[in-house]
Amino acid sequence: MMSSVDGAEQVAAAATAPVVGEWYHLAVVYDAPQNTLRLYVGGSAAATVTGPQQPWHADGRLLVGVTGADAQNRTYGPGGVDDVFVYHGAFGQEQITDLASGVLPHPR
Repeated sequence: MMSSVDGAEQVAAAATAPVVGEWYHLAVVYDAPQNTLRLYVGGSAAATVTGPQQPWHADGRLLVGVTGADAQNRTYGPGGVDDVFVYHGAFGQEQITDLASGVLPHPR
């Protein structure tokens, strides 16, 4: 999920619910030139949504596993989060597949 500067939220959700006790590799790609938000589960595309009408400015905090930007409206997910990486630029399918199999990209 991402929020635009006007507070509108875009949600990309997988069609299949996760299994309790299972580990999942999740990747989310926001592609500004394409105006899309893509969710990958286990290296495979799971959902794509069109981005917000207003440009998305990522100038605040990055929240992972949480919904709601302010403390009064936060909801924490029921699972654990481990090994969070943030990259500059939009990765394609091949790079996401590599990440899911444990291959990290070369630094630029």
